[in-house]
Amino acid sequence: MPLLDMAWTGLTLGVTAGISPGPLLVLLLTETLRHGRRAGVKVAFAPLLTDLPLVVAAWLLADRLAAARLPLALLSVAGGVFVAWLGLQNLRPPALAVAEKAEQERSLGKAVVVNLLSPHPWMFWGTVGAPLLARALRQSVVPAVSFIALFYLGLIGAKVILALLSARHARLLQGRGYRILLRLFGVLLILLGLRLLGGGISTLAGG
Repeated sequence: MPLLDMAWTGLTLGVTAGISPGPLLVLLLTETLRHGRRAGVKVAFAPLLTDLPLVVAAWLLADRLAAARLPLALLSVAGGVFVAWLGLQNLRPPALAVAEKAEQERSLGKAVVVNLLSPHPWMFWGTVGAPLLARALRQSVVPAVSFIALFYLGLIGAKVILALLSARHARLLQGRGYRILLRLFGVLLILLGLRLLGGGISTLAGG
């Protein structure tokens, strides 16, 4: 995949993951409202601490997949289905319930535990990240690195922005604008998922 294509894909997936409802986002909002924006920003950076083994494993798997057409195709199909499913989830986002009970601030530690226990990073790097990296590595290391860098820039950047905004506007993520944004990125995810799915099917068909 071309460099710009990989960069755009990584950024789109990262921003979508950053704004989508889930355990880490709920924790980010909770910690921001309890302890201030600094605590929320700490939560936003948790993936940098938890995802390194997953990224390394995906890279090693991608290196093996680059010359293996059938496994790459099957993972691309699985990844396409997973991404499209995430997009469908964003079309009907659940309401975010944020706890109000005050307690001692341990934001980063709690975020690390929450992210390690979440299945989404594991599924993402196993079914989406690895085949995308494999296709990029067929050309050079640069597109693969740009995908990872832009993914985490989008993921962490989106969460930092949400933490800063929610510190001033606590009801921001309950509003109509946020839901419209989720649906927009949901449509983008569905289109990207269909593209990955089509690429996997094409490879299986020998195209």
